[in-house]
Amino acid sequence: GKYKYALLTYNEGSLSQFGEIKDFLERDLNDVLSFKGESRFKAVASTKSSMDAEMRMQMMMMGIMNGGGGQPKLMLFDKHKKGGWSEEDEDEAVEIIKLRGWKREDLKDMLMTLLPSA
Repeated sequence: GKYKYALLTYNEGSLSQFGEIKDFLERDLNDVLSFKGESRFKAVASTKSSMDAEMRMQMMMMGIMNGGGGQPKLMLFDKHKKGGWSEEDEDEAVEIIKLRGWKREDLKDMLMTLLPSA
């Protein structure tokens, strides 16, 4: 596979809107990790979209906010990085998949297929 590492980021404030992804994190994450290992895949709560209250207020008034934070996404990397990748490395990801509307089994299948086994 051309991918060496996948990083799933999600926002705790809006995770409840993405039930399938939440189910994946609660039920399938350990499966995927046991097959692929933590050097291949990681799911992290995003820190990026935790804006201060005032800015959030402004965005709400302008109608940009959709429920406190971005949708979950998967970043795929084609190389390893010492210490692992993080959401700050988004511009180095070879592919970024927005997970809105994804089913948990599709997400799991994709990770199982794309990532090399541990």
